[in-house]
Amino acid sequence: MTDAIKRNVENVELFTGQDIRIFSFDIRQSTWLHKFAEELAAIGGPQAPGANSKASLAATELKFSFSKDQCELLSEATPLDYPLTQESAMVINNVRSLHCRDVIKDNRRVLVRIFGLSKFSSPVVISEDPLLLQG
Repeated sequence: MTDAIKRNVENVELFTGQDIRIFSFDIRQSTWLHKFAEELAAIGGPQAPGANSKASLAATELKFSFSKDQCELLSEATPLDYPLTQESAMVINNVRSLHCRDVIKDNRRVLVRIFGLSKFSSPVVISEDPLLLQG
């Protein structure tokens, strides 16, 4: 599975000087991840009771399916510490996110998370100010 890890040749200003690689799932993993995302949506989404434990279990099962190359990439990965200030913001747009919501900790700002089953899905706006969305 050598195509699972690809180097990103784009110049990313924030990460200049760092080795950036793209992690890709194989077809079997993508199908399983899509199935899990549908199951999560069926129980009410990521905020539904029991969603965290279901997501943790799914993430563990998915990790067991990783190839040697994928495991090697994960073991070499270093988390990026990006402190937010009053002048900065972070938007996380990862429609296939399984479980990392607890990693982002910042009580001073609203982080907009987009959860969906396809790139054509759109959030339901609950409130414009402050912006509250339902994925």
